Amino acid sequence: MASVIRAALVRTALVACVPLALPLVVLSAQEAGFELVPVATGVFAAIRTEPSSNVVLGNSLVIVNDADVVVVDAGGTPAAARELIAAIRRVTPKPVSHVVSTHWHDDHVMGNQAFRDAWPSVEFVAHPATRDAMTTTAVANREQFVKGLPEILGYVRGQIAAGKGLDGQPADSAELRSLRADVALGEAYLAQVPTFRVTLPTIAVERRFTLRRGARVIEISWFGPGNTEGDLVVHLPAEGVVATGDLVVQPTPFFFNSHIGGWLGALDSVRALRPRVIVPGHGPVLRETAYLDRLSLALAAVRDQTAALAARGLTWEQGRDSVDLASHRRAFAGADRVRNAAWQNYFAGPAVRAGFADAAKR
Repeated sequence: MASVIRAALVRTALVACVPLALPLVVLSAQEAGFELVPVATGVFAAIRTEPSSNVVLGNSLVIVNDADVVVVDAGGTPAAARELIAAIRRVTPKPVSHVVSTHWHDDHVMGNQAFRDAWPSVEFVAHPATRDAMTTTAVANREQFVKGLPEILGYVRGQIAAGKGLDGQPADSAELRSLRADVALGEAYLAQVPTFRVTLPTIAVERRFTLRRGARVIEISWFGPGNTEGDLVVHLPAEGVVATGDLVVQPTPFFFNSHIGGWLGALDSVRALRPRVIVPGHGPVLRETAYLDRLSLALAAVRDQTAALAARGLTWEQGRDSVDLASHRRAFAGADRVRNAAWQNYFAGPAVRAGFADAAKR
């Protein structure tokens, strides 16, 4: 049953100034499930604070300009987006003019509708592949997830009551906290599904697009298919701030139908921007590129080992157990049970399968 639950959860990636005003904003944001972290003058990372690892909401970036606000990733539900909007309005009365969607996963785009409700003239920026996925793959994934989620949540509640994890083994307090957060987010998601409206991009970025908002320069780039087909990276060159979407996820990466070679290239392109601050799709703000280096090493290890095994004629079924990622698992997850489960189920397992599939195409 545990494997069924994890497989179901994998199918859909869910469910994202004025200094004197900052303490009030941070306190209110934390109560809403995120912390508003200042990363440059007028630039804030909205970092989710839930301890969940299976049902998630994505981070956002808020850029307050001379006359308007640009947001990167609207959040995973209308309610989450409304909480972010409330925090923005406590920072500034300026309207949100643009929302950039880094990719198509629900936990980053299903809040779009709340921004359209709040500011009817807002523009939504995304890669064409993201727009296409929002009307096809995302719809099918969401229907499947909504259908199976009640049973999944029932099972998880039972495991929590028994003091066990998804693997049936006794769970420590950190794992139980994570599972309780999964349940709370899952219940909130289901409650809002009847109100969902898919709000599509209005501006397509195929390679590069620059927003000039007063004195602020915002560069939006597509570095090729990586974590998804249409990952956009948002760069504030003057401030050295980069928002990566799910190209970078902490503490362990997500691999959902991703592209190993393209992802490696995209990470190289992000490093070439020489960022001083990286706002990942999930997890805390990064202020160095060491995590990107670690992720590149893990992706390269999957690529190289699966290619070598495939060259010997082995299929995924025959060779998957020979792929050795133990050192990378330790680097990402250590001894933490929750992180180890996330590493195996949301990165290592699907990445190895994709590596064999890529090798078979060569």
